[in-house]
Amino acid sequence: MEAVYAAELDEVVSSAPALLGELEPAAALRAWMTRYAAFFKVKRAMSETLRAGWASGSIATPAARSRWTGSST
Repeated sequence: MEAVYAAELDEVVSSAPALLGELEPAAALRAWMTRYAAFFKVKRAMSETLRAGWASGSIATPAARSRWTGSST
């Protein structure tokens, strides 16, 4: 589950340069924020499951957790 979440988050994050290449900066930011909001809405339940897994210790890989918290612990 974490790998799917991380891959899809990477896709959203990596879309920024393409948007900047196609749109004016303000429009690119709006487009990216819209894309991120859609991602977050769809992944909300998954994020709650991941958070519960990290809290219980059943998910030990810190990759997605560090994206959320800004740390590797």
